[in-house]
Amino acid sequence: MQTNHDFQILLRKFLRGLAWGIISTPVRVSLTKKPANLLNFGTVIPVNNRYYYQNRKMMNVIRNSSRVVMWVLVLMICFTGCKSKKKAAEAARAAEERARIEQEATLRKEEEEQKRKEAEEAASRDADARQQEMATNEPKARLNQYFESVARSGNVASSNSSINEALTLFSSPDTPVLIVISEEGGQKDYDRPTTIRQYLNYLKDTKNNSNSISNLQFDNSGKITEVELRKN
Repeated sequence: MQTNHDFQILLRKFLRGLAWGIISTPVRVSLTKKPANLLNFGTVIPVNNRYYYQNRKMMNVIRNSSRVVMWVLVLMICFTGCKSKKKAAEAARAAEERARIEQEATLRKEEEEQKRKEAEEAASRDADARQQEMATNEPKARLNQYFESVARSGNVASSNSSINEALTLFSSPDTPVLIVISEEGGQKDYDRPTTIRQYLNYLKDTKNNSNSISNLQFDNSGKITEVELRKN
């Protein structure tokens, strides 16, 4: 914008100097070339005087040239001004477009960041759930192996060894064992309550591991405090 303004100033000075040079030069000629018969007290110059016609013709040319130069100057100034306004409007539109693009990019970045955080939180929840499930399934799997080992053992010593190892998973040998025999409308019916020691001895005597582990409860130290079985 500053460059266009300086250019306009220089152009105006140049055209004004050009116009003044065209106007001033013939006038000096007309003043120096006076008619020979011009009277000192202001007598009118005769019509047939050749200097008079030359000067008059020159003045007409000067006046016409001056008008042309001034019109050209006015048109060039108007054109330059319109062009400058057009450039200013284009620059303003370009600035608005850049601002809009930057705003959209900022919004997209914020949305992507929000999605990333949500994905990380979901992944963290899934990892916690898997870890909790593994923490639950691992004792369940170990306890089920002990049930199978006690039920299928071929001698009493092996069965007793498996029972003692299984009891280390519990907070107490008297940990309750609940056996679900039926369920309807969310209401569960249980068989006669027993303890984990009694149930392990039952498996040793009957060799029948017909119940599956449905749920386990734990204390803060990770020991089993309650067993829920379901008849198969």
